[in-house]
Order: sequence, then structure tokens, then C-alpha cells
Amino acid sequence: MDLLTTGNWSKPRKIKNGKIYRIAKYPGAALSFFAPKRETYMAIFHMREPLKFRMKINESWYLKPKDRNHLIIRKDSLKSGRNTLYIAVQKNKNISVEQIEIFPRRLANYRKKEVKNRILTPSRVCFYPNPSDGKVIKLHFDVGWIKTVPVKIVIQSEQKEIEEERVIGNTPLYLHLLDNSWHKISIDFPETKSRFITLKESLQLLQFSKPQLDPLPSVKKKINVLIILLDAARADHFGVYGYKRNTTPNIDKLSQKSLIFSNCYSEAAYTLASTATLLTGLPPDSHDVLFKFRKLSAHVTTLAQLFNKKGYFTACISANPFMSKIYNLDSGFEECIELFTGKKQVMAEQFINPFEKLITVTEKRPFFIYLHLREPHNPFSMPPPFLGTFQKKYSQQSPQLRKESSLIYKSKQPSQKELQLLTDFYDENIFYADFVVGKLLALLKKYRIFDKTIKIITSDHGEGLGEHGLIGHNVVLYKEGIHIPLIVSIPDYFPKRNLIYHPAVTSDIVVTLCQLFKLNYPYNSLTCGKNLFSLPKQRFRISRSFPAFNKYSRFMVEYSPYKLIFRLPLDTEFMRLYNIYSDPHEIKPLMGSDIPKETLIKLFENFMSVRKSLTASPINKLREKDIKNLKTLGYLD
Repeated sequence: MDLLTTGNWSKPRKIKNGKIYRIAKYPGAALSFFAPKRETYMAIFHMREPLKFRMKINESWYLKPKDRNHLIIRKDSLKSGRNTLYIAVQKNKNISVEQIEIFPRRLANYRKKEVKNRILTPSRVCFYPNPSDGKVIKLHFDVGWIKTVPVKIVIQSEQKEIEEERVIGNTPLYLHLLDNSWHKISIDFPETKSRFITLKESLQLLQFSKPQLDPLPSVKKKINVLIILLDAARADHFGVYGYKRNTTPNIDKLSQKSLIFSNCYSEAAYTLASTATLLTGLPPDSHDVLFKFRKLSAHVTTLAQLFNKKGYFTACISANPFMSKIYNLDSGFEECIELFTGKKQVMAEQFINPFEKLITVTEKRPFFIYLHLREPHNPFSMPPPFLGTFQKKYSQQSPQLRKESSLIYKSKQPSQKELQLLTDFYDENIFYADFVVGKLLALLKKYRIFDKTIKIITSDHGEGLGEHGLIGHNVVLYKEGIHIPLIVSIPDYFPKRNLIYHPAVTSDIVVTLCQLFKLNYPYNSLTCGKNLFSLPKQRFRISRSFPAFNKYSRFMVEYSPYKLIFRLPLDTEFMRLYNIYSDPHEIKPLMGSDIPKETLIKLFENFMSVRKSLTASPINKLREKDIKNLKTLGYLD
């Protein structure tokens, strides 16, 4: 379905066969479509059930019979350019739509013929180049036996626009960009006798930048892998990322001989989807573990399974019920220790003893171990002397502390004093988590495996502390909600600290480890991940929110220098565009700027069309004790 929707549509939903549908609700919903010229069109409706309903094409009313899925649209109902199809809905009679196909009636015989990059004529084709990737666009069309086709080309930048008439043939067409702002290139093709032409090649002539790192050779000797995840840890509150407070002395010490990725984003702003991405390398909308009552399909291969096939001992320890057996996220781990079972609160220090037991029973096998700490996620239960380090109001845990921090989280308009106290608590909780990380790293040294272990410190998402009027995570797609730490320490490879500015994402960890250890990773065509040792200077990045905000999912798409936050169905009222170069803190939304918005939406559409769900995630039937665990830690009301 065209994403240019308006009116009362539901969020996208999925049925067992993997198909996506939306519900048009009372009083009605609409979508727009482009017609190059006025002529007779055909609309084909793919519905969950046959229904009779009224619709309006621009100003003309039509009736869709119950026994027919297609509709003939008269040319006098249409206009050349953008048109609107409106579905009228009666009260309590919602309409479930999987897809609506709209095309010229004369092309009915062509629409099901699968020809790659075929362009039916007449039509308008649009390209959205980013000038930072190159200055010239190369387009190569095959016009077939008709040899030449006259076209109108419009090149728009954010400052300029030119229009020209050109004749294209079977040789490449080169178009030069106007300036250093984003562009939209539109090519209008007339109706041709052959009815279609083919796009053979679309290429932006790139300006390559030298990678920041030399390629890392494959691991030949047996070496361990330890991933330590701090839940809800935003990167800018770590000392190694320039924070003013000494919150992470142990992690800072590790980073002195590590890779420090200064620009890493999580691919979801909440634990369940982000952790599933960390363990599979799949974007959330491919692994489909998006809801509290969904779990990872048994058909999805995990990083733990790949290490296990390689002969590694695999284990995980979790303080978070969203990283647990009930979501099948233990798949591939020989041991999965769930510290949260039957407890009201899990403290980071409770990881030390089980971790020591794991590394002492694996002396003859290398290990892959994943530790999912709860801190600095609220509630703030850090013990003294960590409690009281950055604020003086509380030096001991008490019901009053828990009540006050909870009220600040729930407050719609907290004061600056309250936000400062919340930040103090958060920093103290990071300080406590860092203390435990130091203890865990000390165990590696105690058993003489520190220099035989790759250490990775990261997080599943960030945390809003009042910026943009938001506290917490789940729906925070601004920088504070998705900018996470990523510190990688590889023995004998980095004698000093290496700061990497190129953009990274969570799934890069999976792709890098698979290439490093020669693991047979099966999702190279679906993952957003790249090798951390050959990151591009710029890349398209996407992150999603928990699908509960006003019953819609929000998304963030970024391609420097622009970042767009929006929700589905698209609504300009809930759309925010930022220039992250000139406005890194995302406080000045750009007005207008239609080309960057349109470009990022097209990139998002392409992303979603390629990375559809790998397999529908099964319904997760939570047991009473599972629900109790989630309620205890505040994940269910």
C-alpha cells in the first residue's frame, strides 16, 4: 500500500501468512497516487474479506461491489498528477486492506509480468541523490527497438531547480548535481509504442574515503568472546565519550587499548527488539520480535548457534526478563542463567559468582558469553557508596527514594531540580555498573584469560533524561534514546586507544564477529550490519520505537546530514527533520526541506520492502510466573 496515507488508518498489522494489512476506520481513510496523464485506470483491492463499500476518487463517488475485487476509474475522475482515493467507512464496519493496486487499464496485461527494473510508460521516475556521495549520476536506460525517447528532466536541489528536455537512447545518461544540498531528479517518460523501457543501471559516481582501520585478519587461534551489555546506557554519560563526571573508570581503563566507536546507534529504542537484533544481526522488522507477546522463531539462526557449531561453549546471564528463554533468545546458548527468576530486583554484583563458575568449567573450550546487566536501567537500587556520589539527598536506599524517582519518571512536567536529581541517580547507577564490570574483567585476569578474550562493552538503547520533554526509553528516537556505547578490545591488536567516528549500528557486532571467526552467517542480504573494520564514512541508519505510542510505531531514519523522526501512517504533524551536523542535539526542527524528507521516506520504503519479516514470530503465551517477573521489574502494569 502507498505510504502516502491520510485519514483514519490503523497501524500495519500482520497475519499468519506473513502478509501486512491496515484497517480503514470510521469515518474513512485515504491514500494518494500519481497519474502521469488523464486516462482510464483500474484499481484492484486485496482484502482480508470481500466487502461492499463506497469510495471517492477526487470528487467522483464509486461503489465497490462485494463480489468483485476490481474497479474501473473513469478518466474524467482523474487529474494529471497527484490523485486521492478515499474509502468511506460506516460505524462499526471497519475495512481490512492488504494492498491496493492502481494502474492504467491499458497496462493490465503487463502488470504481472516480472521484469526487473521495467518502467511502464507513461510514467515519472524519481531519484534522490546525496551530493556527499558524488557529484554525477549515471543512468543507463534500454529503450529497445524504438531507439530514442524524448523526456523531461527536472533537477531540484534545496536551493535551485532546472528543467530541460533531453532525448535518451540506449547509451548512458550523465546528470550533474547543482550544489552540495540534497537533490531530487524527476524524469517524465511519454507513452511509448513498446509500452515500457528498462533501467539497466543507476549509479552515483562515488568519492571514496579511506577506511579508518586496516582490515583485521581472521582469528586463527582459539580466542574467547565476552559481550557485556549495560541496559539503557547512553554513550554520552561515559567518561570515555567525554562525560564530565567520572562515571566509568573501569571501562575507561579498558578503552585505553580498544576501539571506541563514537557514533553507534541501536536499531530499536527498547530492549526486546534491540537484544534480538544483537543476537541475530537482523533488523527488528525482519526478526519480528517487536511485541511483549512475540518470541523469536525457532527457524532464525542466532550468533550463539554459530559459535556453538564452531565448537565454542556458549552461555548467557541475564537480569532482564526481555532477554530470556520465554522469548527464545536463549537459542544457541548451552547455559542460560536467568537471575531475575523469583526476585524483585537483580543487582549487578549477582553476576560475579555465576560468571566465575562459567569461565572455570570451560578451560578446554573457548567460550562465547553474553552478560545482560540491568544497570543503569531504573529502578535505581545502587548501594552505598555509589548511592550518594553525585547527589547528597540520599545516601541509603529507602522507600522514599524509590517513590521520588518513580514520580519523576511519571511526571509530565518535571522541574529542572527533579531532572537533575534523576540524572544524578542515573549516573550513580552507571558508576555502580562500571564497578561490577571491573570485577568481571578482573576475573579474566585472575584465570589468565584476559589476553585471550575479545571484550565488547555496549548497550541495548539509551535513556531520555528530560531532553525533548521525554524521560525513559521505548519511544525515544532522539540521540539520547539510541546513541549507545560500543567499545571493542581485541588482544594483541590495539596497543593504544582508537577512536572511530564512522557510523555504526548494533548488528555490526554480529557481522564483524562472523567474519572474524569465519562463521557461516546466513543473513548477509537482510542485515544492516557491516564489518566494523571497514565502515563507510556515511550510511543509511534506521531505528524503531516500541509499537505502543498512540497505537503506532515510530521510526528514525538518518542519512547525514539529515535525520527524520516520523510515525506510520505518515502524518506531517508527527514528523521532525533535523540537520545533525549543524544541530547535533536535535533541538531545531527544520521547516520545509521537502527534498530531504521525501528522500528519507523513499529510503525507508526501500528498506522495508527488502527487509520484510524473515518469518512471522510465534505468539508468546506468557506463563503466570513470566508475567510476575515482568511486573516486578516494571515492564507490565
